[in-house]
Amino acid sequence: MSIRSATSASMPLDEASARLLAVAPVATILVPVRDGIGFVLAEDGVAPTDRPVEPRARRDGWAVAAGDVTGASPYAPVTLRGPPQWVEDGDAMPPGTDTVLTPDAVGADGDIVADAAPGEGISRVGQEVARGDVLAQAGERLTPLRALALSGAGIETVVVRSPHIHIIGIGHGSASAVAGWASTAGVRVTSSDSARDVDSIIAALGVDGADAVFVVGGTGFGRADHSAEALARTGRLDAHGIALHPGE
Repeated sequence: MSIRSATSASMPLDEASARLLAVAPVATILVPVRDGIGFVLAEDGVAPTDRPVEPRARRDGWAVAAGDVTGASPYAPVTLRGPPQWVEDGDAMPPGTDTVLTPDAVGADGDIVADAAPGEGISRVGQEVARGDVLAQAGERLTPLRALALSGAGIETVVVRSPHIHIIGIGHGSASAVAGWASTAGVRVTSSDSARDVDSIIAALGVDGADAVFVVGGTGFGRADHSAEALARTGRLDAHGIALHPGE
């Protein structure tokens, strides 16, 4: 990238950043949620339905109507008209029930010896996720935890961006650090090295298939620094030098 000749004044950081960021985003791709982990979301992940879609048990125990067992205790057991139904965590609640008692709430003779408030031990419709909830936002990197939330909400695919950045290391620069930063941001990274002379750098810039090419090293004003010249000869040099302190 460039904004000036090597002899003009350094560019303010804000202006340089704005020019660098004024690029069109790469095309989006649709992938299964699991395959999108590590990439940046291009669209919000929105819950398509309520979860759960029907009341479900949130623990193992006995499904009852809370009003039928109010006041039950070992000293005042309650006998139901029919035996309570056993449910496992995640089971749909049987019709007419709204509470899950703990396993020890039924005595040896089948009477209820403990009560519970209505709704205790269950997940109501939409309690975990409501339809329209944004579970992951565009611009965020899809983490394993976010992917689990999306899958649990019934979302099977996500729209992501997978930019390919090629990094050219000149001399003994910090190309490996830049590659590491890019990778952690969800970017597909390839890299190569180049000698410091102009022709070698120009040849390295001819890489195919990359959405952006970063040259790391050789960007100063020393006699052995030729990256800016190579960039100017292969395209347009918008900036060579940033007005920034501390620094030069």
